[in-house]
Amino acid sequence: MQTSSTTIPADKSDISQRHLVVIQCRYNSTRLPGKAMMLLGGIPMLSFLLKRLKAGLPEERFKIILATTEDAAYTIQVFASRKHENAKKLVEKLKVNGFEDAFIFKHTAGSKTLYRVRVGKVVRSETKKLADKLKNLKYIESVQVTSF
Repeated sequence: MQTSSTTIPADKSDISQRHLVVIQCRYNSTRLPGKAMMLLGGIPMLSFLLKRLKAGLPEERFKIILATTEDAAYTIQVFASRKHENAKKLVEKLKVNGFEDAFIFKHTAGSKTLYRVRVGKVVRSETKKLADKLKNLKYIESVQVTSF
C-alpha cells in the first residue's frame, strides 16, 4: 500500500508575528500646537486615541509605541473630588484669578469617577514657576506636577 503526504503551506498571518503601530505625537506641531493634549469630552485627544487603539487591536498581535518630542506638555493639579460641582467651582475661581487655562480632567476607574482640577499646559522647565504662583493662592492647599 502506497501512502501520500500533503504539505500545507505556513499561514503568513501567524499569531507569533507582531505588528508595530507608531503614533507620532509632536507637541509643538506647527499647524495646531498642543493638539494631542486638547480635550475631547474632558479627555486629552491622545488618551482618547490610545484607548480606542487598545480596544480595537489585539494585544498579542500589535505593539503600540508613542513617539514624542522632548517638549511634552505638563500641567499642575491642584484639586481632586468625586463631586463635579466642587471641581467646577474651583475652576471658576481660578479663572477669575487669572488662570484662564484651568480645566477639569475627568478620570474614571471602574464605576468611580474623580474630577481633577488642573492648570496650564507648559513645558517641564515652566512647571516650577506655575506651581509657585498657584501655591501663593490662599485656597490652594497643594500642587502636583503631572504630564498629560
